[in-house]
Amino acid sequence: MPLVCEPWFEFPLVTEWTKDGETSYQATRIDRYRVNVRDMPSVFGSDTEVVMSMNNYDQWEREMEREQMEEAKNRG
Repeated sequence: MPLVCEPWFEFPLVTEWTKDGETSYQATRIDRYRVNVRDMPSVFGSDTEVVMSMNNYDQWEREMEREQMEEAKNRG
């Protein structure tokens, strides 16, 4: 059974904008929110086969995305 970790990260969120010139804006207030990710499976302590399977799936997914991009280019 894989270990469960509870990582966190800070998420910047612009809460105030100020017009800077005719068409551009500048962020004048940025709040940071702490986001906790709970019950996220960790690869540490997982079996080698599980990690390899996850990597293989990621590679397959990237290949499918690449093929879809190529098909879209050929159509357009």
